[in-house]
Amino acid sequence: MHPGRFAAFVGGFPVVHDDQVVGAVGVSGGNGEQDKAVGAAALSAFVSKVAAGRVD
Repeated sequence: MHPGRFAAFVGGFPVVHDDQVVGAVGVSGGNGEQDKAVGAAALSAFVSKVAAGRVD
């Protein structure tokens, strides 16, 4: 998902804002595709909140 970067497991996603890693999302329990889908949804929700100016 992140060119030039990798996670030790499928369900690990860094949260990047203004070119800074500000956190991470960890997903586990499904198969790899399910974990990636849930992680992508979490990152999408974060991006939506940032775009709306509502990071809380």
